[in-house]
Amino acid sequence: MPSIVIFLLAAIFLFQRPSFVANQQYQTIRDASKSAAADSMLLTFNSVRHFAESNPARTGIITPDLWSTIMPVWYTGGYSMQGYTENGRAYVWTLGSQANDAHAGLAEQGATARISVGTAKQNMLVNSVTGPTGITLPGTIPDGALVYAG
Repeated sequence: MPSIVIFLLAAIFLFQRPSFVANQQYQTIRDASKSAAADSMLLTFNSVRHFAESNPARTGIITPDLWSTIMPVWYTGGYSMQGYTENGRAYVWTLGSQANDAHAGLAEQGATARISVGTAKQNMLVNSVTGPTGITLPGTIPDGALVYAG
């Protein structure tokens, strides 16, 4: 009888192990995706901010031809970020699953506590930690977008 119990316990352990490993692999991929989205947003924001500060009179959306001059040559992207400049200020945003991943990654990095990171709501930036920021956003940024402003 004890050998049957040992056999059953061993079988349960062996059959549960692949599921546990698969869950760990999935979590590792999710963590990497969140981190990549957050890093991509920070890099994009810093690049657009540098461009905006260098061109303070420029106002408008960052067009595809400008992205190639703004972003580092080694950057290949992977996340669909949008950019806008106005009077030396920079705005970068993303929507959908990329926004969810970027927000989670930024939260893990502590960046969501910054007043300049939040969600667009009726042309206002609302921070997930502190609430309304008082920062007015350009009308081109859609409601629900994750925004990095500065």
